Amino acid sequence: MALEHTQVALQLPSGREQAHIWTTGTPSQRQPLLFIHGFRGDHHGLQFIAENIKGRQSFIPDLPGFGQTPPLPGKQTLETYTSFVRGLADWIENQTGKQPVLVGHSFGSIVAAHTAAEARAPRPLVLINPIVSLPDRGPGRLLTVTVDNYYRIAEAAPEKIGNFLLKNRPTVRLMSEAMATSRDRDTRRFIHDQHQQHFSSFSDRKSLADAYRVSTHHTVREVETQLTMPVLVISGRADAIAAPRTTRAFVKRLPNVEHHEFPRVGHLVHYERPAETARLIENWLD
Repeated sequence: MALEHTQVALQLPSGREQAHIWTTGTPSQRQPLLFIHGFRGDHHGLQFIAENIKGRQSFIPDLPGFGQTPPLPGKQTLETYTSFVRGLADWIENQTGKQPVLVGHSFGSIVAAHTAAEARAPRPLVLINPIVSLPDRGPGRLLTVTVDNYYRIAEAAPEKIGNFLLKNRPTVRLMSEAMATSRDRDTRRFIHDQHQQHFSSFSDRKSLADAYRVSTHHTVREVETQLTMPVLVISGRADAIAAPRTTRAFVKRLPNVEHHEFPRVGHLVHYERPAETARLIENWLD
């Protein structure tokens, strides 16, 4: 199913800002979905879930500073991203007559949860591989320090060197290998190809560093007491980034939640189980 690309001007607190959004599915009486991608991703990452959604429209933007959407003016903060998503949700409501259901993956789960917590009226929320704990408080503290330094050096280095550090194929492949859990050769090849194509589609090093700081200084848990709406959590039992134990504990604290944990899947549910994830979302909403 082909994605339809639209460039729109959103009225945001910073002024009229450009957004690039892709649409799939046909208009219906059901609520549309608004997908929010992860750190260093763009709309391509979640399109495989969206293309498997039947009977409702799906909208997939590039967040500010990623893909074709330029950064918003000034520093990119959590409020930058939530205001952008709110603006998109209002635009979708103007187009369809309905506020969309937010579907956030990883970094996108932080943005989606904080946006949903501030919404005028509660609506269903889908969190895929949600970030519920800060990375330096988990078992991967040494890795966190290493990655922090990597992004700090890449931001401070001369442009050519910094871009090389961020975009060179061996580094991107190493990150991809660290996240992929599938043992299927074709699936792993597909994941690595997707990362090589789209993992470096950020606008500039400054906005990327800002996004990294948001991803490592905020969590879904910050607004968990406000998540009183129906919530669907989809996670992977082998997730090395969003630890399953902390995800399960988070789920237990929500008042209106359904949780599905894929066995033998890690942080890349959207690549390793896109069709199954689409079915879970459809069945839950219906």
